[in-house]
Amino acid sequence: MHRAERLPDLRALMGRGSDAGHQRKAGDGRSISTTTVSRAVQPVETPNQRPRPDGACLTHRPPKEGFPWRRADHGYQTCSSCYDILHRWLSPLSIDTDGMPASIIGLYATLNPVLGSNGTGRRAPGFGSRSPASDHIIVMRDKRSVRVEHNDPHSVPGLLSSWCQLVAEERDVKPPVHAVPELARFLDSHLDWISRAHWVDELFTELRGLVAQLKAVGQPRRRIGLCPTTIDQGQHTQLCEAVLLAPLAGDSIRCWSCGREWPRPEWERLGQLLQEEIQRDSA
Repeated sequence: MHRAERLPDLRALMGRGSDAGHQRKAGDGRSISTTTVSRAVQPVETPNQRPRPDGACLTHRPPKEGFPWRRADHGYQTCSSCYDILHRWLSPLSIDTDGMPASIIGLYATLNPVLGSNGTGRRAPGFGSRSPASDHIIVMRDKRSVRVEHNDPHSVPGLLSSWCQLVAEERDVKPPVHAVPELARFLDSHLDWISRAHWVDELFTELRGLVAQLKAVGQPRRRIGLCPTTIDQGQHTQLCEAVLLAPLAGDSIRCWSCGREWPRPEWERLGQLLQEEIQRDSA
């Protein structure tokens, strides 16, 4: 079965025709460019440094000890499941089980820099010098924003634009304008080619972080502390320490920066880690 046949035909369900941009043409003879791209891609390894074997999906989570690796589809660097995930992130029609937007386009559209509109809290009373808008969301909406620290928010149009530029150069096509819907649709329309590229794992990682970042600020939530996740940076480790926000509804808490997720059964342990952090800071 072709990969495109396994995709949910969202446009057909919505009465908008078929998803023609994802129909794979078997035997079209189109080759994938092997020229050097502007992003350095590091080999993907498991937390215990087991290398990913040849033929394994570059974007699927490593298996538990003793289980086989997920294989990539023939001629691709990803499996169908990961391909579908990328499509859901980039498609304007994706929704979650509650009927809320689940794509980058839909989540981005819910951003409002006015404080309080996205659960970002109220302005301080008195003569505080706090900005009348959420600087965090302003950064995410400004294509000129540059991420300096690991826990800084991504510029949504900036990140998407950089990937669109890479694809446009590799495929010798005109890049889209810098509006988020057009940028996401451009990547979605080239997804069959992208999922054959050896750097698709880096794109997958950045889009996953972008979706988590958008979900974190696009729903009512409250601050519960700083993310206690330890990040392995090779020579050394460091704490994530991004602001951790708990949604007012739902069964999962996810860090928008490092992507660490705590389902409800782990909330007690998370609470202990946050309490230990408070005690260390007050010591």
